[in-house]
Amino acid sequence: MKSKIIFFLPILLAMFLFSFDKIFSLEIVKKYTIPWKKIEILFYESKDDLFQVLKTNYPKHKTNNENIALVLGSSRSGEFAYKDIQKVFKQTAAYNFSAPLAGPIFHYYWLEKISNEIPLEFVILEADPIMFSKNSLKYTLNYSLDYEFVFKNSNFLPRKELNPMSAEGKGMSWDEVETWLNKNLFYVYKYPPDPNSIKDNNKEAMWIQDGNLTMVKGYDYKLNFHETVMKANRIEYGAIPNQIFHQGDESFIEKDARNMSKIYFGNKFIPSTTQILFFKKILKLLSDKNIPVIIYWPIVAQPLRDDMEERGLVDQYKNFISKEIDLLKTQNSNFKSYLVDPQNSSKLKCRAFVDSVHLSGACYQELFSLFGDRFRN
Repeated sequence: MKSKIIFFLPILLAMFLFSFDKIFSLEIVKKYTIPWKKIEILFYESKDDLFQVLKTNYPKHKTNNENIALVLGSSRSGEFAYKDIQKVFKQTAAYNFSAPLAGPIFHYYWLEKISNEIPLEFVILEADPIMFSKNSLKYTLNYSLDYEFVFKNSNFLPRKELNPMSAEGKGMSWDEVETWLNKNLFYVYKYPPDPNSIKDNNKEAMWIQDGNLTMVKGYDYKLNFHETVMKANRIEYGAIPNQIFHQGDESFIEKDARNMSKIYFGNKFIPSTTQILFFKKILKLLSDKNIPVIIYWPIVAQPLRDDMEERGLVDQYKNFISKEIDLLKTQNSNFKSYLVDPQNSSKLKCRAFVDSVHLSGACYQELFSLFGDRFRN
């Protein structure tokens, strides 16, 4: 009898720990354990809700003869509002599936899922070296994707990565699959209970409601922000536009550009092979389904753009994108693609930057007018 207890004890202990781990996925627990400043998590996890909103609204759009478009980008595309898009592309309802530092793997996940159920008129796809960086994998591996997608788009054997630009494979490396599995099997890794986060969530934070500034607890800030995002999914179709004009100090922008360059590009930039592979898969899917794509090369503060130019990254990655599109057009001459790079456009007068990466919200309406010019020409 004693030997049987000893035999089953490790199994029972493992079952207990596995069950106990699920506590960290409960909303009442996450309210205190997720730092209130970590708004990125909400943007990723709220896309399931946005997809349901799209599916619910689709019959209404169809009745109103409205076409469906997608915006797939990072936080630099998150402010493209469907109402501004509708001014340029009539009878179009554009749903914004952008998320902070989201890259091609995240975009392919949602593009495939949506296009399998709903016909798309066109897609706005953000692309530049930041999107191809290894940093752009972090939030997707932690807070997005599902089991079917991961196992269908994974390389379980070691992958040769001598030249990421010419790499071949299904998509995710085994290390990335392992990271994703750890985060989705063990919630203590996904939502770690950091005492400092719990302490910070009990401190007061500034919240603006209807133009009025109030002080709320960190966990209430998260709750308010969650309500804002859910409301944006239903009213703005996923976008969070704002008309706030903010111009960062010139010395701050220059310093921030140096920091961002160091974070994303390092001494010598080596892109994520996974992001390169999924970008190719995005273009292939769009070509196969004859969905036109507007590739948006996001505008950044001039010091950061200068750094990218000096490194040769702008020419290198624009050439990469052009070659991939040209290859697809040899297989499908009807595939339509358009590149919009507003950096040097004389038509864009509003050039206020919050930091070296993000354009001020007040500039987005003017920015999007350039998309229509490129599309029509």
